[in-house]
Amino acid sequence: MNRIKIGKILVMIGFAMWIIENFYFGWNKLPMSEAEETCDIIVKIFFYVGFCIYILPIWSLYENAVKRQNDSKKY
Repeated sequence: MNRIKIGKILVMIGFAMWIIENFYFGWNKLPMSEAEETCDIIVKIFFYVGFCIYILPIWSLYENAVKRQNDSKKY
């Protein structure tokens, strides 16, 4: 469950950075400078990595449940 907490924290950091970045650079759809584009990439990395780390334990729980289900059907 530590990975879920780490993933949640990374997503929250990404969200906070997104809010701060948009207040600083403006709420425009496309980046207006290289600095804004770099910040966008950093925020995306936080979101993607945090989401992947958050999902991985859930995926293993699902695999274990399917394995138990298949093992119980053999008998």
